[in-house]
Amino acid sequence: MGTKARVYKGLLIALIFTFIPVSAISAQKVTAGSACKVLNQKTVYQNKTYTCVKSGKKLVWNKGVVVLKPIPTPTPTAIGDPVGAVGGTPTPTPTPTPTPTLSITELLWSRGVNGVFPIENEKYAIPTALASTWQDAYVNRDAIAYQAWSAISKNIATSPSKLGSVEIYVGPNTIPNFADFKLRMELVSKSLPRAKNVSKLKLFAFNYKDADWADATFKRLYANENALFWRWHTDAVSEICFKAREVCFQQAFVDSNLDAVIFIGMTDKGSREQLNQTFSEYSRAFLGQVIGHEYLHTIQRVILGDRWYQQAYTPPSWFNEGMAVFMDNAAANHASFDAYMRYRAVDSKLLHPECPYEYCVKVSKAQVEDFLSIYNYSTNWSTFPTAMKYEMSARLMEVMVALKGPDSLTALYEYMATEKSFEQAFEHVYGISYEKAKPILASIVVDQITAGK
Repeated sequence: MGTKARVYKGLLIALIFTFIPVSAISAQKVTAGSACKVLNQKTVYQNKTYTCVKSGKKLVWNKGVVVLKPIPTPTPTAIGDPVGAVGGTPTPTPTPTPTPTLSITELLWSRGVNGVFPIENEKYAIPTALASTWQDAYVNRDAIAYQAWSAISKNIATSPSKLGSVEIYVGPNTIPNFADFKLRMELVSKSLPRAKNVSKLKLFAFNYKDADWADATFKRLYANENALFWRWHTDAVSEICFKAREVCFQQAFVDSNLDAVIFIGMTDKGSREQLNQTFSEYSRAFLGQVIGHEYLHTIQRVILGDRWYQQAYTPPSWFNEGMAVFMDNAAANHASFDAYMRYRAVDSKLLHPECPYEYCVKVSKAQVEDFLSIYNYSTNWSTFPTAMKYEMSARLMEVMVALKGPDSLTALYEYMATEKSFEQAFEHVYGISYEKAKPILASIVVDQITAGK
C-alpha cells in the first residue's frame, strides 16, 4: 500500500505540472539565472519575456527576450469622423444620385420649402449683342431684359434715395413678414433719380383679422379730408380684403396734399394663401417686394396730381401697372441678373408656351397690338387676362427702359402733366410715334413669350 500511495502521489504531482499554463502574468521580480519552478513557464518583466529552462539539474530563468510591440495597421478614417480618428467604420463613397430635371411646369409652379424654391438654381446668360434703337430692338430682343435690369442696377448703385418721412402702422394681430418696410421704397426711389417723390407717407400693414382695425384707423387719421378724397377712397380697405380667401392685398394713392397712403396686406405664415404661393408670390409677400410696387404708384400719382383722374392726361393702364411690376422686380433684385430673371420667369408663368392649364394665356401679335390701343380707365381693360395686364406689361416696359433708360418712364408722366396726351408724350420721350412703336413692341414681347424667354 505504501508503494501505491507513492505512485498516486507522483501521478498527482505530474498532473498538476501538466495543467499549469506555460504563459503566466508577470507578478514578481525576475532575474536571469534565478531559480524558477515550472519548466517552459513564461513570464514578462520590464518589457522582456523570460522562459523557465533547465540548466544542469536546476530550473532557472533565461536571459529573456525583448517584447516587440506590434504596429497596428490603421483602419481608414470613416467619413464624418474627427480628423485623424482611427478605428471608425469606413463609409464607402456614395454614388452621386443624379438631380432629376424638372419640367417647366414643375420649375415655375413649385411651392417652396422653408422659403427655398427650385427656380433659385437657374442661371441666365448675359447677352453681348445689345439693342440701341427702335430699328434694331427686335433683332436684339434677347438683350432687352438684361439692358433694362442693368440700367436700374446702375442707378441704384449711384443715386441717393429721396424717400420722405414715413409713418408705419401695424395691426394689433399682425406679425410683419419682413423687418424693413423702407428698404424697397428706397430702392425704387434710387432707381428713378430724377423723379419727384412724395414728401410724407403713411403705410398700413395688416392681415385679414385686422382689416376692421385698418379701416377704422385710416378713417380716423384722414377724417378731415375733402369730399373728392372720400369719393374715391371710402372703401379703400374693404375693396382689397376678401372674406372667401381671408386675405388682404395692396393699394396706394395720395391724399389732397399729395402725401402717400399705402395699404399692405400681410399674408399669415402657415395660412392657405401662403402655402399656395409660388416664388414670385412669396417674394412679394414675404420679402417685401410688393412695397416697391405700391411706392412706384405714389410716384406716378404725385407727378400727375389731380390729373390722375383726367383720362386725357393719364397714361394707359398697361403703362401704369407694367411700370410698377417691372420696377418692383428690378429694384428688389438689382444686385443679381439671375435673381431678376428667375422672378420674371415665375411671374410670367401663365404666359409660358408650355403652360398646361386651361387658364393659361396664349398671346398673338394682333392681340397685343389691340391691347396697346386701350386708354386709361377704358372698359376694355377688364376684358384682357391679368397676365397680359401686369406681367406682359412689365415686359413692354423693359423695351422702353432698355432703349431710353429708367428716367424716360417718369419723364413721360411729367410731360403729360403739362396737359399733353399719351401719344404726344410717348413721341416726345421715345423719339418715335406710338403708332409706329406698337407693332415693334408687340413683336418683341410676343416672340420672347413664344420662345419661353
